[in-house]
Amino acid sequence: MNDCAKCGGTGWLPKGTGVIRCPQCQLRFSLSKAAIPQNLRRATFKGYRPVTQSQTDAMLQVRQWAKSYAGIGYRGLILTGTVGVGKTHLAVAALAEVARTRSAKIRFLVTTQWLSSVMDTFGNESDSKEKFRERRAQAEDTELLVLDDVAQVSRTEFDRELIFSLIAERYEQQLSTLFTSNLPPDRLADSLGGAAVSRLYESTTQLVIDRKSTRLNSSHVVTSYAVCCLK
Repeated sequence: MNDCAKCGGTGWLPKGTGVIRCPQCQLRFSLSKAAIPQNLRRATFKGYRPVTQSQTDAMLQVRQWAKSYAGIGYRGLILTGTVGVGKTHLAVAALAEVARTRSAKIRFLVTTQWLSSVMDTFGNESDSKEKFRERRAQAEDTELLVLDDVAQVSRTEFDRELIFSLIAERYEQQLSTLFTSNLPPDRLADSLGGAAVSRLYESTTQLVIDRKSTRLNSSHVVTSYAVCCLK
């Protein structure tokens, strides 16, 4: 059920003698269509609660990146840091900002889930090749993609080839990607392979988020944290 406070769930707002589509409902639809998990669809920059200076700096940089997003050819980002610093929250907040301000096609994918969905297309079904192409296109053709936990692969040769193919294809098409990873930059090649990491670095700006850096003033430290929205 749509409980939109702006339009009352109708999807429309009055304007002059006519009506326009409700921007809040349009944003919700875009985030749903992008396959963003329900618990992350309310992730915003305003809702991000930094505890360290590193988190604050990352939030400001990702927010500026999203506000400046200029479509095809725009350099992507890779957010690295330990679990709990808010990498996924910031990546989804960036997606939401771009969806709100531009008509870009966006998509959110968890790396392991995407790899599994590709593997699931293998079989004797007559349409398996078509399903395989569809799964690849989900990641390869989207204008702006978040690939969450990019280094969480099984390290099989097949997984590495798929990830390399994805990164290389988006690199060649100059499509922007927001990557997140719990691994530090110097360990990404161990999981993804040197060739994939080379292309990844060529097409992104790297942001390392450190939860152990100097804390902010006590007035900025939060005691309640939206853990469900952070990763």
